Amino acid sequence: MKRWIGYFACLILVGVFACGANEVLPERAAHIEKVRIRSIEGHRFVRLSEYFTGKENPGNRMIVRSQPGERTGLYFILRLDRPVCDIQDASKVRMSMLLPLLAEPIVYEMPFSGEKKRTKTVMVGITGSDWKMGGIVPVGWHVGIEDDAGHILAEHSSFLWRMPEEDTAFDAGK
Repeated sequence: MKRWIGYFACLILVGVFACGANEVLPERAAHIEKVRIRSIEGHRFVRLSEYFTGKENPGNRMIVRSQPGERTGLYFILRLDRPVCDIQDASKVRMSMLLPLLAEPIVYEMPFSGEKKRTKTVMVGITGSDWKMGGIVPVGWHVGIEDDAGHILAEHSSFLWRMPEEDTAFDAGK
């Protein structure tokens, strides 16, 4: 019996520490858990209903493009920890990219158009004349979902975008 009480006490302590380790998000913020980069041709977005209506049907996908009339381009597929419609005040996406041989980043601001979907995935596309680089992949990138005032509600960046923190553990001179 004493052994079970000890196991139960350990289980409660582990639960308390695990709950305390999770960061509490403000109501209006989210985390971008994963980002995938894909070059997608425009015909991949065509659905059967478009042949009858003449209008693009994104379905449950949240698609944001630098040039809404163009579909072919480089897409950053963001996976969020909560549905897009639950992120209050989200009004635009800011995409910054460093390309090879360019010293300054290229910045795109794209508004969320239409209704916010229940999906946790947002496809951010650099399309049309904004992306004529073909097979070139950005060296570094940073994506953020912002409100009208420019406050960041969710953000994620590539490893090469962030400046490395000073590491004093290793010194090559010693």
